[in-house]
Amino acid sequence: MLNVAQEGSRLSVETACASIEWDAARGGQITGFAVEDGLMRRPLLPEGRLWPDLRFELAGGKVLALADSVAQVEVTREMPGRIAFRTSAVLGEGLLRVDQEFEAFEEGAVFCEMVVQLQEGRDMELCNAAMELPVEVRSANNVRWGHYSREPWNKYDPSCIHVFSINHLYLTPGETAEGRELFPLASIDLGWEGVRFFSNHLEFLLEDWTALGGGPREQTRSRAGMNEGHWRLRWDLFEGPARRLAHSYRYRNRWGLLFGCPRTRAGAEADPALRNNVIGARIAHCMYPYVRESAEWPWAVMPIKQTIYQDAQHFMGFPELERVDEVAEAGANMMILHQFWMSNPGSNGEPPADYKPADPKWLRAFVDRCHERGMRVAPYIRGTEMYCYYSSFFEDFFQKDWDGMYMDWTSPLAQGWIKSSMLHFSAYNYFMFMRALRGKVGEGGFLIGHTGNHAFINACHLDVCLAGEFSVMHEVLLADPQACAYYALLSGSGGHLLGGDTKDRKIFASPRAMAFCAALGMTSHSFLSPGKPFSETGAYMFPLWRALRPLSGPPVRLYNPSIMQTPAVQCDQVGFFPVAYQAADGQVLITVTNLGETADGTVEVNFAELGLPASSKLKPLKAEGLCDCRADGPRLRIAGLPSVSLCAALIG
Repeated sequence: MLNVAQEGSRLSVETACASIEWDAARGGQITGFAVEDGLMRRPLLPEGRLWPDLRFELAGGKVLALADSVAQVEVTREMPGRIAFRTSAVLGEGLLRVDQEFEAFEEGAVFCEMVVQLQEGRDMELCNAAMELPVEVRSANNVRWGHYSREPWNKYDPSCIHVFSINHLYLTPGETAEGRELFPLASIDLGWEGVRFFSNHLEFLLEDWTALGGGPREQTRSRAGMNEGHWRLRWDLFEGPARRLAHSYRYRNRWGLLFGCPRTRAGAEADPALRNNVIGARIAHCMYPYVRESAEWPWAVMPIKQTIYQDAQHFMGFPELERVDEVAEAGANMMILHQFWMSNPGSNGEPPADYKPADPKWLRAFVDRCHERGMRVAPYIRGTEMYCYYSSFFEDFFQKDWDGMYMDWTSPLAQGWIKSSMLHFSAYNYFMFMRALRGKVGEGGFLIGHTGNHAFINACHLDVCLAGEFSVMHEVLLADPQACAYYALLSGSGGHLLGGDTKDRKIFASPRAMAFCAALGMTSHSFLSPGKPFSETGAYMFPLWRALRPLSGPPVRLYNPSIMQTPAVQCDQVGFFPVAYQAADGQVLITVTNLGETADGTVEVNFAELGLPASSKLKPLKAEGLCDCRADGPRLRIAGLPSVSLCAALIG
């Protein structure tokens, strides 16, 4: 959904998760912004304030504010789900012109290419140029924020170095950050009364680290944190001794505003800002070894031993077709094919992956067998290699609007990938790449992204964002449900928990991992490995799978009070986490998971909110791995539910 309206000097854009207003009378800047929390809109732009509130301080103390100028506004392009418009304003009696090229998208993004031009024949002494973005957070119950730096962080493994931007995440409102640089990204997660954790995500991006005026980068600064009652991000595009600008000086940068909310709808007709076609999926990850050795390039640079936790992953052959039947009989309805399917699986561009099947005959037979058993299939691709978009593997072997892709390393913030460096990261370019991939799999297809980083620019086109790529997050994810909800980006995407049974991932193949998935409405992927029965490697997820299987069809809607305002299902026990899944025919599955100590509790179900008649009945499910509960009208009475256990009931 993208609704556009113009009235007088104002232009407004409404998406499924936010509304934005620009005012030509205030320099063409954003004068209104509110997010959808599930039941109501929450204003986040403080009254009377602006985004980005661009200001210039000149020698002698004179201040030129973009807000004091009237801008010319021109809509330049309208497409389904997307609008572009230009604003142009002149400041200081013809001294400066500020042009802003805005582009807004229904998925939850606004990008602005900003150009500051000194008019011909004019000059000035610049002391400071700044953008300031305040956010109203005082009405929020939960606030966490974070930011990325342009300084590198090196992630070592025995084969190579992966260079990422340093990040500081899950910060409290009282914490602040400051640096002599222009932070590439800062974000804030918000939850309101009635939401256990976070229901909205807001993100500010700045692509280039260049000082306005052409001075050294050290004459820039970023500051973020609480200030004067608001959370505030300030980018000083220039801060230092006065600098003379002349000769039609021109400065360009691109900034972005991204905003997300939980992905709680499924299906080709679901709004892109809310769509999660992986809700309740039961996923097997066919994790067969993939390294093929040779003395010739590109094989000669293939990392043979990737981590200290794994032996060399030498190719051992393709899985037999019978393995599809094995996981289907266990209840799986989605299959991920790891990178062994490729003729060269690559390693994040060095060497580059080859998106041609190593054995086309096997791939076609395996995918066909999955389809015959009702499973959707996702081949592994690398989010660092945009050229994969031009390969035909998906069209040749997979089904649009049904199958999907499993993307590893989906981030524009990894230095050396996607043109990223300390000076620049390609936020808009990456956004458009992911948008193109969504078009490739179709509105009914799906994208699972293995991002590793908490950033909506990584995930705004994904159905689910897979958390836990970096080992530094492993202990946090399953220690505290609020931290898990934050790092899984449930405030802007669907959640998917890391899988695997290597030494560093044992906890993610455990009953606790299953319980966190069930409690927060997330998915995970159990490994299908050579020589290991799936009944063993996938067993930890089977209690949740057994709860989901009786539902009359794939869930098309999720009700989860941990991440959204919903009266559909509520609980009086703080350690209990109720979630409701609804199928297309209206049938509802209720799961209740205990992440605390053994306890009793009552879950209230609002039949009317679920679109069900008042005469509906709750039917507790009996299955291996599920605990008992008792129906009492529109309530589930639960006695002595053990920790990391769940019970379930059907309605309709």
